[in-house]
Amino acid sequence: MDPNGANATVNVFPLLFLDENNTPKVRLTPHKIVPLNDNFFSRWYLRAHLPHLHATPDAAEWFNEHNPGVLPEVPGLLHAPLQYQIMAINRMRISNCALWLDMGLGKTFICLAYALLTHEARRRASVFLVICPVSVFVSWEDQIQEHVEAGLIEVCVAHGRKKTDVLQQIRLKRVAQQAPPITFILTSYETAGSIKSQLSNIAVDAVFLDESSKIKNAESKRTRSVHGLISLLPATQAFALSGTPSTTNPLGFFSQYEALGKGASGSPDAFTFKKTYTTSQRFFECLILHDDGKPSGRPRHIPAETSKDVEEWMKYNTLADSTRTFAEAGYKVSTRKGPCRIVPLHRYSRITGFRNLDRLATVTKRHAYVLKKEDVLKDLPPKTYVRRRIPLPVDQRKAYRDLLNRNSTVLKDLKFSFSDRASPYVKLHQIAQGFLTDQDGTRHEFSANPKLDEVLTIYEEAGEQKIIIYAPYIFQLDTLGRFLNKHKIEHRRIDGSVPQKRRSIILHEFTRPQAPRVLICNPSVAGIGLNLTWATIEIFMANWYVPDVRLQAEARCHRIGQHNAVTIFDLIAEGTLEAALLANTRKKINTEQMILSPAQLKGAP
Repeated sequence: MDPNGANATVNVFPLLFLDENNTPKVRLTPHKIVPLNDNFFSRWYLRAHLPHLHATPDAAEWFNEHNPGVLPEVPGLLHAPLQYQIMAINRMRISNCALWLDMGLGKTFICLAYALLTHEARRRASVFLVICPVSVFVSWEDQIQEHVEAGLIEVCVAHGRKKTDVLQQIRLKRVAQQAPPITFILTSYETAGSIKSQLSNIAVDAVFLDESSKIKNAESKRTRSVHGLISLLPATQAFALSGTPSTTNPLGFFSQYEALGKGASGSPDAFTFKKTYTTSQRFFECLILHDDGKPSGRPRHIPAETSKDVEEWMKYNTLADSTRTFAEAGYKVSTRKGPCRIVPLHRYSRITGFRNLDRLATVTKRHAYVLKKEDVLKDLPPKTYVRRRIPLPVDQRKAYRDLLNRNSTVLKDLKFSFSDRASPYVKLHQIAQGFLTDQDGTRHEFSANPKLDEVLTIYEEAGEQKIIIYAPYIFQLDTLGRFLNKHKIEHRRIDGSVPQKRRSIILHEFTRPQAPRVLICNPSVAGIGLNLTWATIEIFMANWYVPDVRLQAEARCHRIGQHNAVTIFDLIAEGTLEAALLANTRKKINTEQMILSPAQLKGAP
């Protein structure tokens, strides 16, 4: 029924209708009509990108023949997916794609549901490869345990020294037909390139690139390794997952889309992509030599195509602390060094802006499903827990093991307590945070602190969301503050040294949208009695040993007045007592009265 006919019952836009040949079309405006293909992707596209679409009765019947908002039953999945998650799963069933979903919207859960559906359809042992940062391994393990029937998925970590043996065992099990129903292989972006030959001997059903922004630099070795690995798995589907695929400029999209398939970015190569979507300007890096022939400091970057442009620039730019221009002061452009010379060192291009972003949006609509939290607020779970496992650097791991071995006899009978600052438990906990306090009170930091790097990663993922970071030690807050300053991240701080009046000022300031996005706190101080509902992300740098303090701190964001989903990150030092502390805190066990086993002290909860 054409909407212009006499029987038309609606006159709204956008409008789906069938023409006289039963071809589906969408009238976007009174003068713009777009024909559609009669396939599932067209139906999905309408639902995803035109949520307020109207339809004539016959067009609605056509649309509902294969409703993209409906999903078959997913065997083995313990929780029903939400509506927006169903849309994401159905998009993955169509072809390779990217899920640009905000943090906390369940990208891992969506991938698990897709994997279970794929396994059910193929009715054979299935293998799925997850490439992600090492700290995210534990999140996948937790999500599988939480959302999938026990025994259905075996998780294998192909990282570190045992990666080759792990992959060999997977291959042998499949050859011997002893493989579990579904195998998930977890590996890192740094490891992917070194195991591609072993993976090419395993029939991988799909690759999930979690935190795919790690490969947004098309020229990096990491990106080339991942692209090379995927090219060796031609029958494998590929999916990119990120809440922040490219935060600073659109160039980061190229390599992520290319991972989905050659040409998915809409450009033959990175150079063409850059030329299509950016504007640039040529600059000369010039060394300015004054009367004495000595340079004025760092080279100047002068917008110029040729040396004549530099001479033109000299006519309008003045010397420091002078009203005279360089030309009036007698400066010359020359490749030879000497008094009053401007020596061009080299010429380069710098990106000055972006263009054709509507064309890039078309590529995104074709290959990605984009959702923000505010789009699906009514469907969101109230609180999401995410664990990030943090590998210890060599010196930190050695110090932890040495201390544990020296005190193994004492710890067998020692009740867990932090009341005694000389307790081995306190020392082990400090090492897990990246420092150690001597008997005389002197604190020593280890050479690296990967927990801080993870904080930066979460900050970049969070977009414009506001963040609370809890750290139990004052020294840890000091280190965190210096780290944030180094990366030019504006923040505020609340601990016991901040007067109550000042705390109120800080909190009031944080309610403003233009205020700093980060608040760092001591959980015993800021975690009690404050209303922090303006924040939607909480990061616990350390797992605190008093359950009440932890629960109170969580409740600062997740309380009456909070209109957004809250995501809570726990940063766990791998192979330490932190995993046991978190497990016992969540079980609300009185941690101060328990004895931790040697296995728990080594990181097993």
